[in-house]
Amino acid sequence: MHGWLSLEGVPRATEKRFLVAIRLTLRSLLKIREAVPDPARVLRALDATEAYGLHGTSYEPLSQRLLDRARAGTVRRIRANRLPVSTDEEWASGAVATEVASVLAQQPPSLLELQMTGEVAAAPSGRYLEKLLGVAYGGKGSYVPCTRLRILQLGRNGLKGGVPAALALCTGLTRLELHENALDGKVPEELTAGLPKLRVLRLQGNPLTGELPTHWATCELELLDTSHTMMTGTLPKAIVGMGCLETLNVSHARLNGQLPSGANTWQCAALRVFRVDNNRLGGDIPRELFDVCTRLEVALLNNNTLGGEIPGSVRNCHELVELDLHTNFLTGSVPCYELKSCPRLRLLNLMHQRGEEPLVAKTDTGDKAALLAAIPDCTIMWPSDESTEGRLADLDKKMAALKTAKDRSERAREGAFRAWKESGDVASNAEKTLEQLREHMRQVEAKAEAARDAQRQAFDAFTKARNTEAEARLEFMRFVESTRGVIKAPDAK
Repeated sequence: MHGWLSLEGVPRATEKRFLVAIRLTLRSLLKIREAVPDPARVLRALDATEAYGLHGTSYEPLSQRLLDRARAGTVRRIRANRLPVSTDEEWASGAVATEVASVLAQQPPSLLELQMTGEVAAAPSGRYLEKLLGVAYGGKGSYVPCTRLRILQLGRNGLKGGVPAALALCTGLTRLELHENALDGKVPEELTAGLPKLRVLRLQGNPLTGELPTHWATCELELLDTSHTMMTGTLPKAIVGMGCLETLNVSHARLNGQLPSGANTWQCAALRVFRVDNNRLGGDIPRELFDVCTRLEVALLNNNTLGGEIPGSVRNCHELVELDLHTNFLTGSVPCYELKSCPRLRLLNLMHQRGEEPLVAKTDTGDKAALLAAIPDCTIMWPSDESTEGRLADLDKKMAALKTAKDRSERAREGAFRAWKESGDVASNAEKTLEQLREHMRQVEAKAEAARDAQRQAFDAFTKARNTEAEARLEFMRFVESTRGVIKAPDAK
């Protein structure tokens, strides 16, 4: 703790301020705050421990030891590669989810960050987000929120189920990243309406349905990404009315209707990336988009059903780098004069306009040549440029050939991998068989050695018996020789 301990109720002349530098755990600080008398105050003790690096930070894999340290308050940031990939059975039993939920439900709350985003997307498994966040922790579906939690990153973990509305109880959240999982259902209004400090919301790459939330408690949202989902409906006015919004990506979804328009509708003056491509949006392009969002760098509105003319207010976007409007129903003429005010423009795609009076680029006025001279480094795909279409067709053919070659190489690689794996299996089986043969030979050799030992012992016994018999026969012959004289003596008399 680095901070000032101020005593109240003491005359100013005798009041003293002490600079203290005490390394304590969060739980110890909380106990101190509860134990000191009312006249005493510990100013910003919790934030000071964070600011001066006295908190625990860990990048080790998620383990029981790490969870125990977080539960004790000595680790306030959990940063792991991803949730354990080999604990599906434990997840099915609720063991891992209960452990993490118990850390999040620790009272008083201690955890500030929970970051476990995988490097690549994991296959969907039996892991449900509700279990991890403790929706059912404590029984009867109660939810004990971690109110100090600021960052929750669980992308690419194969999580299933819906997005819990109870996340709104974590009122301190500034970053919520659940991208590239298998979450389905609607994004609950309670979630966005209950997080006043939310700055980053990433839900892309999930099979989410329903419409975008229309009620937002935060006015500090900087990034919203719901791309590559199955969400429908229109783009809410509440979203484009956020003044701090810098990145808005709702591409590759099923949005329909018209883009918001009208006075005071667009308030996102800080917007730099605007992506609504690959949807079903119609109507005209609102001129307020370029009037208000003057910091715009990337504007992708392609692959929709937008009509009307390109607003001349595009001249206000001096930092514009990429403008893609291809595959729409735009009409009128290309605003070459206005686009000359975008010196940083590097890509302008206006091709494939499908309206009855499609967009054209006038050449008789000299605006086209002037635009090419003003931004020579820009790649411009004109709406009626046959040579560009021919080049694109050639590029498409080359891309198809490259894709075919890539697929062929992938199949060859997979075949080689299978052959290698099969050869490895064969080698493994051969090694096992050879080991079995070696073991069998060892057993045979052991039996042969035992037989040889028995044969040697039998031969030794036979030799010993034969020697004993020979000695007995010799002794008998000596006995006979010795008794022969005794027997002949009476005959002599």
